[in-house]
Amino acid sequence: KKESIITFAGSPNHGKTAVLINIARGMCTPCPENKDLSILFWSLDDSRNISWSKILASMTRTTISDIRKPTRRIYEDQALTRTYNEWFEFLKEQVRQQKILVKGYEIGSDLKSIEYWIKYVQDRTGNSVVLLVDALHDMCTGIQAQDSDERIKCVRIFDWFQRTTEQLSYTVIS
Repeated sequence: KKESIITFAGSPNHGKTAVLINIARGMCTPCPENKDLSILFWSLDDSRNISWSKILASMTRTTISDIRKPTRRIYEDQALTRTYNEWFEFLKEQVRQQKILVKGYEIGSDLKSIEYWIKYVQDRTGNSVVLLVDALHDMCTGIQAQDSDERIKCVRIFDWFQRTTEQLSYTVIS
């Protein structure tokens, strides 16, 4: 749904990231509704590599530690190796087509960085964009006075989402 903001709130380690990954998984599977869609997964808690490991672990139904060290378990089981390789190739193709892109905390947590990323993907692909934000509470406005007060920061971030979803016509799920 274009121009929408959907937020999941909850205590740490209660599955919010897992929900976002499962949403991404569902949106990147081939179907006619998803053919002109780019999923931007932005994790503010993790690096890009850890985020990809979480996504691949979810898709292969293994643990992150298995993904990080596939020789320990994955390559010992032929069926698991086949599943791992299929999902790995699938995700590689999705990245090549710019259907799913992942950024970690390395790109920063400010609104200008993410706005640039959304515009870049829209301009380059012509696709509709769904922005999945993991750890919304770690975003910042880039204005130190606002970011020091969590209440003001939250209001400013949601104001920014409201404005940019109307201007750039994307959906945000966090």
